[in-house]
Amino acid sequence: MTCRNCTYEWCWMCVKVWKGHEDYYSCGRYEKAQKKKEKSKRKKTKEQQVEVEREQKRVALERYIGYYDKYLEYDKALKNSEILKENVKKKIQALNEQQTILAEVKFLEKAGQALLECFAALKYSFVYAYFLSDGSSEKEIFTILQEELIKTTSLLAEMIDSNDILVKRTEIVDLIKLAQKKKDSVVSVQSSHSDK
Repeated sequence: MTCRNCTYEWCWMCVKVWKGHEDYYSCGRYEKAQKKKEKSKRKKTKEQQVEVEREQKRVALERYIGYYDKYLEYDKALKNSEILKENVKKKIQALNEQQTILAEVKFLEKAGQALLECFAALKYSFVYAYFLSDGSSEKEIFTILQEELIKTTSLLAEMIDSNDILVKRTEIVDLIKLAQKKKDSVVSVQSSHSDK
């Protein structure tokens, strides 16, 4: 090509000075440059693929660790079941010393047992949830049930630890029933899936 103003000549393919080109309309340097571009593009594509794979593996690992941490949290709570049972016995003894009837504080044993059952259900619910496919309606429903059980279990644990247990007796009894229903719904979803 030639510039109309200054009459500078260059190769339209490689944009280099025209002087020195031996074969008109075929520039070997352009083909080499094009090959270099394609090679670097393929290299970038491979690097991008490796980066995408690395990111997918990182996300999968973080997902696994998240579920595993929750599993360990409830596993630890179950391993501390003897401590929970001992605390419940101490509360019952303390209330008996305050001249309450044993039948009036028997609900605390049921509360402790319900709490342990909820811990066990939650522990294994995270294993089950890990294997459900993300974005599925089944996982969304199960996650809602699981979150409700977590809230109820936490509330029950707080009530058991509170000092004014006798005042909250009816609330605790109702909460025990609610926790058992929510636990049963989480467990039934898991067992219905394993039956398939």
